[in-house]
Amino acid sequence: MKNEVKVKKGDNPMRRALEKIIDFVGEILAMATVCLILFLFVNAKFGFITGDQLTGLKYLRESAILLVVGLKALEFALKRGFIIIFFICMAIIAATAIFMFFPGVLPEFLRIPQEALLSV
Repeated sequence: MKNEVKVKKGDNPMRRALEKIIDFVGEILAMATVCLILFLFVNAKFGFITGDQLTGLKYLRESAILLVVGLKALEFALKRGFIIIFFICMAIIAATAIFMFFPGVLPEFLRIPQEALLSV
């Protein structure tokens, strides 16, 4: 009887473990993203990499930023227990990912010419 752990009402040990995992992975990815951004700033000054590799790193930067923000939003929703906020965050992240991975969808969605996006 002494070894029993009291669990608060609505407190799920599985959810707490998932929060810790998401928090740890989010912190590691955030640090890696900051290092990547720093490398790209230094590369802009000294020009270590050019061409397709640089384009790939910039694409990786955008993906990493979206992933870190998405993980932190998921962590927020899990900690607060708001299922509505969880679904809203996931819908926003999904829409952002669709526009990011399928850039041809954006001009059709916004009804703007493709050439206007190329200047950004």
